[in-house]
Amino acid sequence: SAASDEVHAGWGDCLVRLRKYDAALQALSRARDWPDVLARRAQAEFALRQFAAARADAVAAIAQKPLHPDATVVLAQIEEREGLTDASIDRLRQVVKAAPMELPPLLRLADLLAATGRVDESLTFRTRAGEIAELRVTFSKLHQAAVRYLTYSVLWLHLPYSSLLLS
Repeated sequence: SAASDEVHAGWGDCLVRLRKYDAALQALSRARDWPDVLARRAQAEFALRQFAAARADAVAAIAQKPLHPDATVVLAQIEEREGLTDASIDRLRQVVKAAPMELPPLLRLADLLAATGRVDESLTFRTRAGEIAELRVTFSKLHQAAVRYLTYSVLWLHLPYSSLLLS
């Protein structure tokens, strides 16, 4: 069922974040092959050095959802290992253009640019990632405060402004 798929996908995501990759793959195998599930599986497989499986799942996720940020990062890591750095950079540039608020592709792009000697370009993307991270922290704090103090109207004025900065 869809609810079961979501539970397994969510649990698998948590396990990937906890770096429990074998357990994550077990949980994710019980969920439908949605792009996010495939991307999480690719992340776990990459971490376990199962590069062929990671590539297959990343490509499958991208086939369902072109420019999927997490799947693209995994595919870029695999391409980098294969010496296809320029292809990785091009792919990541497309994702960053389509999803400019996603931190993993921004950071991966910055890393690849620095590794290829394009330090100034790398710094531009690292700076942008830092700004986004800072905005997310600010937004999160305001959101938490708003939940705690529902009647404090000044916070409600800051939330929409912070939200606009994140979009």
